[in-house]
Amino acid sequence: MSIKQFKIKYQKDNKNSIILLSANSISELRDDENYPKNVISIKEIKQYQWNLNKKNISKDEVLYLFNEINIMLQAGLTLQESLEILLSKYSQKTQEYSILESMLNAMKHGIPIINNLTKYKNCLGDLVLSFIKLGEENGNIKYAINSLCIVLSKEQVNKKKLLSKLSYPFLLSISLIIAISIIFIFVIPNFEHMFKQLGASLPIITQWLLQIKVFLFEYIYSILFISIFVPFVIWLRYKKSLKFKYNIDKILLLKIPVISNIIMVQQMFRFFLVLKVLIESGYKLQEALTSSRSIISNKYFLNKIEIIDKALKRGKDINTAFSIVEIFDPFTTRLIFAGEKSNDMLMIMQKLEVIYEQRLENSVKKISSIIEPALIAIIGLIILFVMLAIFLPIWQIGTVLS
Repeated sequence: MSIKQFKIKYQKDNKNSIILLSANSISELRDDENYPKNVISIKEIKQYQWNLNKKNISKDEVLYLFNEINIMLQAGLTLQESLEILLSKYSQKTQEYSILESMLNAMKHGIPIINNLTKYKNCLGDLVLSFIKLGEENGNIKYAINSLCIVLSKEQVNKKKLLSKLSYPFLLSISLIIAISIIFIFVIPNFEHMFKQLGASLPIITQWLLQIKVFLFEYIYSILFISIFVPFVIWLRYKKSLKFKYNIDKILLLKIPVISNIIMVQQMFRFFLVLKVLIESGYKLQEALTSSRSIISNKYFLNKIEIIDKALKRGKDINTAFSIVEIFDPFTTRLIFAGEKSNDMLMIMQKLEVIYEQRLENSVKKISSIIEPALIAIIGLIILFVMLAIFLPIWQIGTVLS
C-alpha cells in the first residue's frame, strides 16, 4: 500500500494551523497520535519530482545507501551520528545527500522521519517508506532498517535473475519487430512494383502479404495511437481508481496463463520474506501480519491478507485464517498448521521463503524456456511466409518463360 502525505488544516486557540502527516489512507491518518482536533480540511499532497539538478537514484543505489546506514547502526552508532557521518561523504548536488539531510532535519526538529521522506517516494519506493514508518511506530528504527536491507537485497537479487532470464526473449522480440518493419518498408514495395508491371495473377499467399502491407500502411497511425493511448488510459485509471486497480491486480494475479503464476509466486515470496524478517526482529505473527499490509502493492492480494488479519483478530486459529482466503496451496497451509502446532512460526516462515524463492526461479526458467523457442519459431514462420510470398510468383513467371 502506498504511503501518502496529507496537509491538515485545523483550529487551535482560535487560530488556523497546518500540520503534515503521512499515512496509507485517511482512515489510518485519523488513528495517528499526532492527528489534531478541530480539523477544518484534509488535503493529500501529490508527490512530483521535477528537480532537474538532481538525478534520481537507482534501486541499487538506494540499497547501497541504506546498507551504509545499517552498517553504522549495527556498529553501535546512533541514527543521527550515522546520518551526520554519511552527509560528509556525499556531494550536496546528489539525491543521496538530500535524503540524508531530510532524515537528519526530521530528527533534529523532533518530527517523524517519514514526513520528510515522503517527497522522495518516486526514487525510494513504497517498501523503504513502509519500513521506516514501521520502525518509527514501534520505536526500533535500527531493526527496521536492518530488515529493510535484507528485503531490498533479496528483491534486487531476484529482479536481476528475472531480467537475465528474460533479456534474450526480449532481444528476440525487438529483432522480430525490426525485421518485420524492414520487410514491409523496404522489401515488399520493390517486389509489389515488379508484380504490377508483369501483370500476372499472383499466388494467394502473395495476395495475403500485399493485403497485410496495405492494411499496415493505411492504418499505421491508428495502430500507433491505440498502442500508446490505450495503455496510457489504463495506467491512468490504475493510478486513480482503487476499484479499477483491484480488478486489474486480480486479473494479473489469477487470469493470465503462465504470467499470473509468476506474479502470484513473486507476491508470495515477498510476503513470506517480509513476515520472516519481521518475526526475526521480534514481532509476533499477528503484529507482523498487520505490519506487512503496508508493504503489499497488489490490491487483490492485500485484500486477502486483510481478511486473514481480521480473522485472527476475531480469534480464529492461524491455519483456519490462512485457509479461508483460498490463495495458498494445501502444502503452504499444512506448513503453517505445523508451525502453529509446534509454536515455531519463524522456522516455517524461513522454509516458506526458501520454497517460494525456488518456485519463483523455476517459474522464470519455465517461461523463458517456453518463450525463446516460441519466438524463434514465429520468426522462422514469418520469414518463410515472406520468402514464399515473394518467390512463388517469380518461380511461376520463370516457368512460363521457359
